[in-house]
Amino acid sequence: MVRIALDAMGGDHAPAAPVAGAVRAARAWGYEVQLVGREAEVRTALRQQGDLTGVEHLLHIVHAPEVIEMSEHPAAAVRSKRRSSMAAGVDLVKKGGADAFVSAGNTGGVLATALLGLRRIEGITSERPALAAQLPTLKGTSIMLDVGANVDVKPEWLAQFALMGSIYAEIALGKQRPSVATLSVDEEEGKGNATLAEAIPLIRALPIHY
Repeated sequence: MVRIALDAMGGDHAPAAPVAGAVRAARAWGYEVQLVGREAEVRTALRQQGDLTGVEHLLHIVHAPEVIEMSEHPAAAVRSKRRSSMAAGVDLVKKGGADAFVSAGNTGGVLATALLGLRRIEGITSERPALAAQLPTLKGTSIMLDVGANVDVKPEWLAQFALMGSIYAEIALGKQRPSVATLSVDEEEGKGNATLAEAIPLIRALPIHY
């Protein structure tokens, strides 16, 4: 059974929207969802979902009294709010109580909390994380990263993003030896900016299908 720790306080319409999504996930796929957030508010949102017959055993509330707001500076908020819904959700994954953590809250807060709580995957040395998006293609689904975590990058970061994307596609999408490509202004390898030109040899040296 897939166990999801969900930030019930994350997003513009929390906790109503995250709780509604949790109920749908439990009904559609049988996911066990731990709703992490302010218990009273989460419980009220859960009652508003109406009849939960058949899925009530899949929905659990984990109390976390603090919330990292959208307007807060990520690093400062993560340091000052140790009992936030994000921190509690990441801690559930760290301790084996959940398989994944999901949040629609402050993006920087999620990244900082995950980095502090879970650390990097062995072999990943990039100073910066990346945001990934799934894109529909003629051949199925592709992963694109980075889609917003960084404004400027270094060549070695791009190489690490390629490695992370390949691993994610293999594990999450079930693709065997997924193909990896770089996005540039032209299909000719010599085209593009200096950062990409420096990154390509680093990517070629990785144990991935580039």
